[in-house]
Amino acid sequence: VIYLHSHVSCRLDAVPLLRTLLSVGVTVLAPDLQGHGQSEGDYVSLGWFERDDVEDLIAFVRARGHSGTIGLWGHYTGAVAALLHADRDPTIAALVLEGAVSDVRQLVSEWVQKGREQGYAVPALLVAAALRMIRRTVRQRAGFDAFELKPLDRASKSFIPALFVVARGDPVVDGHHGRALHAAYAGDKNLIECPGDNLTGRSQFLLDSASIFIANALR
Repeated sequence: VIYLHSHVSCRLDAVPLLRTLLSVGVTVLAPDLQGHGQSEGDYVSLGWFERDDVEDLIAFVRARGHSGTIGLWGHYTGAVAALLHADRDPTIAALVLEGAVSDVRQLVSEWVQKGREQGYAVPALLVAAALRMIRRTVRQRAGFDAFELKPLDRASKSFIPALFVVARGDPVVDGHHGRALHAAYAGDKNLIECPGDNLTGRSQFLLDSASIFIANALR
């Protein structure tokens, strides 16, 4: 399994998974994605460029003579990167996708709405102007349009067995994103809904369920 960490983490995010995955005979590769930890890179692209990291990582594993099956376990940005790459490589055996975003534009709108509900009364015109400026700056500096990042459009193109993990109390990515991706996904799929959020520790139930799913898919 190649573990793909979130936008606020690094390869050490895989440590809590090791005991459970290793106990079912699954080997783990946990790299730093670009712009994180000890890896080079100036920008974090919420999965857009990280999907190419996934492609390179799979090629690296293959080049070292590994002839077995490969699965991907992604968290937030890592989950988006895995989903964006999945339809490009049908040889991947399984996906575990935690906290995946279905539509970045929608996610940003939800953050703005949450701010208003918490008392941050920013005029709509000012919010719209700020978002346009951010979008333009990202396009100019990083070379991609974050607001066009819509993994939901790719879900119907992948047929790799996938386990979607939704945290009901996630303050970053609302659970409806994962549910929408699960509903649209073309391949064999499962959905686990957990209490809490995707930022704190995973329950043993989730670790066991995901590890069994991965181990069965890799056989």
